Amino acid sequence: MNTEEFKNMIKMYFDGELAKNKEPLLFTSLSQDAEARDYFKSMNLLKHAVEETENEFPHELEERIFHSLKNKKKNRALGYKDLGIAKIISYSLVAILVIINIYLLGRISSYNDKMNAVETVVQKQNQMIELLFNSLPTSEIIAVENNKHIIN
Repeated sequence: MNTEEFKNMIKMYFDGELAKNKEPLLFTSLSQDAEARDYFKSMNLLKHAVEETENEFPHELEERIFHSLKNKKKNRALGYKDLGIAKIISYSLVAILVIINIYLLGRISSYNDKMNAVETVVQKQNQMIELLFNSLPTSEIIAVENNKHIIN
């Protein structure tokens, strides 16, 4: 085995994840490899140092935390009566603006429909004018002396 595999096995051993049937292989390999043995010792020292520095979580601190969480839950359950007057006014203004916006959008769509109807009427009138203009007989202009014009 190479050194990385030993290091992984040692880490798994200290984490309690190494299978029991691999422990004899680990300790046999440790007896043969000095570098892996040094790594095992340093990991063992680290584990003991961490265990010694762990402090018990104070019970009264836990109760104070839970008590402060209960107070925050009560504060969050406030009704509309507990809102400030500025918030009530701003929410009212937003609601009014939304209603006005919906009304104006309806008006715009009705104007749009009216404009479409006017456009179709104008197009029909334009077509009728073209038909009338094309149905007129052709005219002929003849120039005569003394600035008199004759139109046939």
